[in-house]
Amino acid sequence: MINLFHKNIAHGPEYVCTCCDQLWYKCSVVKCDAKQYKACSQDVVKSCLTGFKSVKATEWICITCDSNLKKGKLPSCSKANKMGFPDKPDILNLTSLEEGLISPQIPHRSGSQAFSYCRVA
Repeated sequence: MINLFHKNIAHGPEYVCTCCDQLWYKCSVVKCDAKQYKACSQDVVKSCLTGFKSVKATEWICITCDSNLKKGKLPSCSKANKMGFPDKPDILNLTSLEEGLISPQIPHRSGSQAFSYCRVA
């Protein structure tokens, strides 16, 4: 069981949700397919699916946003709901370490949080 947990979190939260712009583990995202959101108006789908691609040059969506869109709802944490992260001001000349420390996207989650995101059977 512990080995499966380590396998699930081995690559860290590097998958970016196209809708909410948050970082997730692989087990918490699915490949984005706009055809799955027939319950949603096309305007909502277009505003939520930004086309942003991350790992393996693929557009990913977190299971929370995916579930909301399938129910015809605007995800509460979506950028379309004005919940996006602000752009970094040009005046800040930060190292990658400094950026990580002040980033609204948490680059490393604790083990207990990762455990709750990834099913371990």
